[in-house]
Amino acid sequence: MRLLDNDIVQVFAIGDVRRNVVNIAGQVFQPGEFELRPGATLGSLIDDAQGLLPWALPDRIKVVRQLPLTGRTILHDVDATSVAGKAFLLEEFDAVDVLDARVAYAAGSISVTGAVNAAETRPYSERESLRDAIERSGGLREDAQKVEVYRKWTGPAYNDTTSVRYSFDISPGFARDTSLRGFILERDDRVVVLASPGFREQRFATLRGHFKYPGSYAITENVDQIRDLVLRAGDILPGAYAGGFHLIRGGLDVAINFARAMRGDIQHNIGLLSGDELVIDLNPNTVLVTGAVGRPSLIRYRPGMSLNEYVELAGGPAEHGNVKRAVVTQPSGVSQRVRRVALFFSSSPEITSGSAITVPLKPESTTTSTDVWQRILASATAFASIAVAYAAVVR
Repeated sequence: MRLLDNDIVQVFAIGDVRRNVVNIAGQVFQPGEFELRPGATLGSLIDDAQGLLPWALPDRIKVVRQLPLTGRTILHDVDATSVAGKAFLLEEFDAVDVLDARVAYAAGSISVTGAVNAAETRPYSERESLRDAIERSGGLREDAQKVEVYRKWTGPAYNDTTSVRYSFDISPGFARDTSLRGFILERDDRVVVLASPGFREQRFATLRGHFKYPGSYAITENVDQIRDLVLRAGDILPGAYAGGFHLIRGGLDVAINFARAMRGDIQHNIGLLSGDELVIDLNPNTVLVTGAVGRPSLIRYRPGMSLNEYVELAGGPAEHGNVKRAVVTQPSGVSQRVRRVALFFSSSPEITSGSAITVPLKPESTTTSTDVWQRILASATAFASIAVAYAAVVR
């Protein structure tokens, strides 16, 4: 074609719609779009897609075909296991869907819960026995006493019963019980292994440090007390620092006075729980001073020395350190704060060997010098007003 002056030539891009293709989706090894070759059939398309997966439904493959001039579609149900089905001719834009038997025939599930080592819910497998299910769940725990199987009830007539229960007692020869292997589970069975109500796992508490026989000891929770366990461990060794005894429960210190506990004081000789740790060490003869001080450090313990003296030996309070609100933590875990007892006087907690003194920072003040002068002026004005009123009354 001969072009003339001012002609416009436009080159179009390839459109989004692809021609001469068919699509296959679902349970084939290689789903996707494929070229529509002359004479292409459903069988050849399945071969192009590397074949059907084992759980595909070949007898009910759905082919969705576009209807010309209407924008609608028509569905063909094709049995690809037959000669006619394999020879089904495909057309441009056909969409083939291979269904999943796992969806069409849901497997259901089996659950094993209770006193087994690995309770779980998993897909149902045909011919699985009760023994198989228990073994696949890690086997029975030592506290297992009874096995119950709950099976969904079905019948032609209405019935309020929702499940049927089968019960098996666990005996010493339970693992060899042939009845378990002969009991075949059905889809959606629920296996529940009940624990013995009298079974209790052993509970232990641990003693660390300067006891005669430190280690772990079996206890009866909330029956055995601190004093009982210490005496079972042969008491503490000479040189052990009773003031530094502490009980650790759940990773936290429980404030206990050891001397009172050993005298049977119910406030300190408390019942023990599984996992408790009783710790006692030698006398450290030091006091830790930390927080807002010049040089946080360990200071040699000196009987009778005050909190302020320890702080001074640690470099004194920092610029914003607040000694008047210092906290003293005793080695037993008890924490006490310096208390104000009068307008200009305060009382410090006792400092013992192994104590820790923490000096906090003073809270930041939001009051400026202007605010202070305004308050002073307001107070003076109020005082002057009161004086004038009083003079007027006297006259």
